[in-house]
Amino acid sequence: MLVSNETLVIPLYHGTSTFFIDSISKSGLGGRNIIKELNVLKILRYLFEKADQLLANTEIWNNNRNRFELFASQKITSGGFNFRHGNVYLSPSLDTAKRYAQNNRFGSELISELFDLYDILNNGGFRSDIQDKNLTALLKYFTSIPSPMLVQINNVPISSLRTEKGETIYHQLSQMEGQFSTILGNFIERQATIRKAKKKDIKALIEIIQNPITEDDLKSEKDLLNECAKIFWQQMNFILIVPIEKFNLKIFTIDVNGELIQIS
Repeated sequence: MLVSNETLVIPLYHGTSTFFIDSISKSGLGGRNIIKELNVLKILRYLFEKADQLLANTEIWNNNRNRFELFASQKITSGGFNFRHGNVYLSPSLDTAKRYAQNNRFGSELISELFDLYDILNNGGFRSDIQDKNLTALLKYFTSIPSPMLVQINNVPISSLRTEKGETIYHQLSQMEGQFSTILGNFIERQATIRKAKKKDIKALIEIIQNPITEDDLKSEKDLLNECAKIFWQQMNFILIVPIEKFNLKIFTIDVNGELIQIS
């Protein structure tokens, strides 16, 4: 249902920022690992060690240390929360990818956390204590805040994907198809009731009287897919293991009102 000829028939989405637009335009999505190239994790770990030294026993560090430690350690928690970074993550939920882009000011959770930690140290008066050549190089790229950006990916081969835990995606796809089948089955049953009511079927008429027709009854299959993505698929993320060429991508910026503006 969601796969045809070993290819997803539903789009996937990637939330990021315009900072990454050049690399995506030239090398495709996942063609370059900018996080690795800029030594982002190495810098974050350096700042974390500095914060442990310079901010020990301060209220702000006591309140934030555990959070930054999760990112520095790159773990998946026992509760299933993923703090591993460096891969390209895709979501079947437009809302999830859009929210990620809007909530991470640099289009990358790891870069955003790095700058949050840098700001804590800088605002604490420790700027002169955190001199590092990798950090200096990174700061040159971010003289201004980039805009949130959304990438839509069509026709993704299932061989190009893994689950967030690095496993094959067949079980996850089976779960997704089951969830969509439930929504679609309920919709089809409701449509059958409406058709019977129009033919004056008494039982169907009573059902319609008790549960009047709403906008939900006028949805298309595409609307149902979107509804399923909102309800069930927000945490059904994938890791991209093979780069996607630009011609399979649609790129949008997200304005202050949350509207998508296609730029490529």
